[in-house]
Amino acid sequence: VPVNKRHLDMIYSHIKYSDKPFMGSVTAPERAQDSVDMCKILFGQDYLEDHTVLTSLINANSPMVFDETMLGALKVYARNNQACIVTPFILAGAMSPVTVAGTLTQVLAEVLAGAAFTQLCRKGAPVLMGTFAASISMQSGAPTFGTPEPALVTFGAAQLARRMGVPFRSGGGLCGSKIPDAQAAYESSNTLWSTILSGVNFSLHAAGWLEGGLASGYEKLIMDADQLSMFQKFAEGV
Repeated sequence: VPVNKRHLDMIYSHIKYSDKPFMGSVTAPERAQDSVDMCKILFGQDYLEDHTVLTSLINANSPMVFDETMLGALKVYARNNQACIVTPFILAGAMSPVTVAGTLTQVLAEVLAGAAFTQLCRKGAPVLMGTFAASISMQSGAPTFGTPEPALVTFGAAQLARRMGVPFRSGGGLCGSKIPDAQAAYESSNTLWSTILSGVNFSLHAAGWLEGGLASGYEKLIMDADQLSMFQKFAEGV
């Protein structure tokens, strides 16, 4: 499918085949506008004025930069009362300080800047705090998952989000393995436990993730879904 039309097929598939909230395109401001316009056809133009039907993932270009594409998409969604998940995507030691405290400091600065910008576009526009932190392999520079440092970042960022009074996006079933093996299981489990125990409100990439996010696996999706049902039961408490 041509690049400039892919987002139309993706949004249409969400509309036709799902009854869940879905995410709009952020790969260009005009594609974000197309996402909003399709929802206006579906729900009615006036409905979107008072209801949020779309989320969008606005990544900071860490360290301390938002690029034109992301800010352009943010403007479209915020002005139309649709939710922006402002998320620094950080590989600690490459895009932030190598320490957990240093990374958290940068995460907070970038989120506050992005969240404040949504309110300049439209006061009261819904916004979520996000962080997607990973450590890097000193051998290859590739992201690694299931390690202690990103779990500590998730715990700290969740506390910051609660202090600010905004929903928090992070975590998932993340791994660096290329196949659904023991490494994939360990790393995904480590990431999911910190997701649950830190109080993440919205987890992206909770099932099917392989090879640092470069691939999705059908087998991994089923295995992760089984684990998620157990975590859901655990989260209900006694």
